[in-house]
Amino acid sequence: MQEQIQWVSNQVASFEDTTRQSKWHLDQLEDQRAQLRGVWDDACSEDVARRFLTPQARDAAEALRTLGEQIQQLQSVSSACGSAYIEFEHIISQSAEIERLMSDAGNLFRTLDSLVSEVNRNAESSDHHASRSKMLLEEATHTGNG
Repeated sequence: MQEQIQWVSNQVASFEDTTRQSKWHLDQLEDQRAQLRGVWDDACSEDVARRFLTPQARDAAEALRTLGEQIQQLQSVSSACGSAYIEFEHIISQSAEIERLMSDAGNLFRTLDSLVSEVNRNAESSDHHASRSKMLLEEATHTGNG
């Protein structure tokens, strides 16, 4: 899973680099157009610029701005996925610890149950011996008085 998150992060970085390069190329194109405005200063060049070049440059700039926003969102998602994965690993670790503690508690309860059973058996045996002792004392008392 960590590899996939890293792959996404690398792809986002690559998209960011490509967008940055495209922005640089667009800026270079606009600089060249600005330099040529003094040379190509006729109705035909103005018509081409108005109908094609300026709208295309505006659309390209808007597309690059939108891509930049999307890349920021992808970076945020990639970062959130990385954080979520770290938390997921922590939860798995804690879950294993809880499972171990529950097993220990189960073993402890089985031991306690065994001890309680033994105490109950000993108490029954003690009750039996106490009753027998009482009966023997009463017989001895009646026989000695008798």
